[in-house]
Amino acid sequence: MQQLINIDPIYHSYLNPDFKNNPVLQAIRPPPASETESLHRLIYKPDFVEHEKDMPAYERVFCPLRLSNFLFPSKMHVTVLNNAYISILSSLAMRNPLANPFRRTQYSSSGNRKISFTENFRPKNWPYRISFITGLSGLGKTATVNAVMRVLGETVIQHHSYLGEPFTETQITYLHVNVPSRCNARLVCKSFIEETDNLLGYKLYTETYSTSYEKPEVYLDQLKRIILNHHVGILIVDEFQNISLQKSGGKDELIAMLTNTAIELGVPVILVGTYKAARILDDESMALTRRLVNGGYYEFKAPKSFKEPVWKNFCQKTWQYQWVRDAVPFSDKICERLYEYSAGIYGIMIDLFIRSQTTAIWDEKEFVDINRLRMVYEEQMGPLHKLVKGLLDGDPIIFENYDDMYIDANKIMKNDSISSNHSNKIEETIQAIEAFSNGKSNPTHNCQNDPKMARSVGDKTEESIEIIRSNII
Repeated sequence: MQQLINIDPIYHSYLNPDFKNNPVLQAIRPPPASETESLHRLIYKPDFVEHEKDMPAYERVFCPLRLSNFLFPSKMHVTVLNNAYISILSSLAMRNPLANPFRRTQYSSSGNRKISFTENFRPKNWPYRISFITGLSGLGKTATVNAVMRVLGETVIQHHSYLGEPFTETQITYLHVNVPSRCNARLVCKSFIEETDNLLGYKLYTETYSTSYEKPEVYLDQLKRIILNHHVGILIVDEFQNISLQKSGGKDELIAMLTNTAIELGVPVILVGTYKAARILDDESMALTRRLVNGGYYEFKAPKSFKEPVWKNFCQKTWQYQWVRDAVPFSDKICERLYEYSAGIYGIMIDLFIRSQTTAIWDEKEFVDINRLRMVYEEQMGPLHKLVKGLLDGDPIIFENYDDMYIDANKIMKNDSISSNHSNKIEETIQAIEAFSNGKSNPTHNCQNDPKMARSVGDKTEESIEIIRSNII
């Protein structure tokens, strides 16, 4: 997700007295006033203009890739957004940097000694909220979190003055990290620390490491210092299922670390993971589990039928973005086929639609219909067939192993020989663009000696080439 810096924050007014005279809270974009406004803020549309259909095929074929980040929000997204606002604003209200008890604690954390809090700083009703978002891979969990954070505003806020007085603080709205495979709690803390330096643009907190391995307390103490110094609004732990319970010292120790951090600092936490992550929390430790998800348990589910309005609306909105020159109107039959070839998994449906468009453009057929969807599904998405059929049939074994199968299938499809023909054409085009931009060739490759097309090729930059290469289907 793009990391933005707000160097000229606007301090918004609130009627709630708990939100007044608090620069870090007032710099956050105010919550939406209605569900309609929430949906409007959450939606993420790809850039699309009709005249792009007039571009030559070798350029137009990249346009459908924009759909990879498409988000059409539902009421579930609005619920997550509302709870995120409640969590962050209530937390920042209690951590007002202009409140004397907090200032004493905050600036005492600038040294290397262990952080401690006074009773005046941490009231008995100290708010903490930990939320959990789960569901099958491909249903948009991470996309939802990214959209919610985007609504909140810029990732980093540079304060200079507040109410006419100097206030030079660097605020971090959120810290979002992905948990690498077989990670432990110590490395999760380290990931947050490294992400902080990445956002700040220089090494400040990672330089405290004296060796490649430190005790968990060192990382945890540093994370607490970051949260205080930069008024962090929320922590997001994505791909939570990758945490190794054995390396983390067991489930109870991991849960205790998360809850204690949230309680001690009052910072909200969002955990994002698959059903494998949900099983980490679903055993005899139900008391701890309830504590862990006191901020909400959100399960993203696939539609059970193509007739469900949420599925039809999503498909209908997505179908509007066609870069083929002869767009086929959306229909119930298309809606049904999209479900049949994806089992209601939005990520699979989007992938099918992208592949269908790029195939139609390369083959100069210039339209996507039911037959095109079927052909692309059969020829290019074979590794997903067993998975999709199992979900449609309600096979519990497929459901149990879904995430591993989904990841493996996508890896195969990206490298298989079936789709390599299109990838090779894309790669050839990139090579031609690179050669021309370096002055090593004439822009005749894939341009059919068209001067207009040649000039267009010459406009490509190295940055765009890398973006294209990283998104090759």
